[in-house]
Amino acid sequence: WFSSRLFQTVAWSVLTLYIVVQFAAQLGTPLNKYDGSIPLVSADLILHGRRPAVDFWSFYPPLYYYAIAAGFKLYGRTMLVPRFLVIGLGAVVVFVAARFFLASLPALRQLIVFMLFPLVVALGVITAPPWPGFALALLSLMAYLKSRRSGPPDTRWTVFAGILGGLST
Repeated sequence: WFSSRLFQTVAWSVLTLYIVVQFAAQLGTPLNKYDGSIPLVSADLILHGRRPAVDFWSFYPPLYYYAIAAGFKLYGRTMLVPRFLVIGLGAVVVFVAARFFLASLPALRQLIVFMLFPLVVALGVITAPPWPGFALALLSLMAYLKSRRSGPPDTRWTVFAGILGGLST
């Protein structure tokens, strides 16, 4: 009954609804009292001409700070900028993971929705500062595995995986 159209429709609808609720809940969560403000302060320092790891120290990947700084320039200094960035990145990760599983495991097509549930549940921590780096690393891994899936390695996907890996650190 996993392959029935009704079951698949209900399962994908529940997954999509859970994702929407998860993302909407992220918009209203307060800043983490420990590390939540680090990306905001770092992005503000970048707006004032400072450079991560040169002018100020931080142990999180700097690409996220630059993305937040660009968002600040476009939309103003608001807490919603990093939230929308991580929500967008989370949506990309779920979409790419679904496509990856569909292409890699066609025999398990009916169970893909269940393979995505742990990933979607983990989206509850997307507001943590290291999450964008983890998401890019996961995308890098999926790109690398795609390059090795069949036949000789596809150099384009290997290069893309390397770029994503570099951006994640």
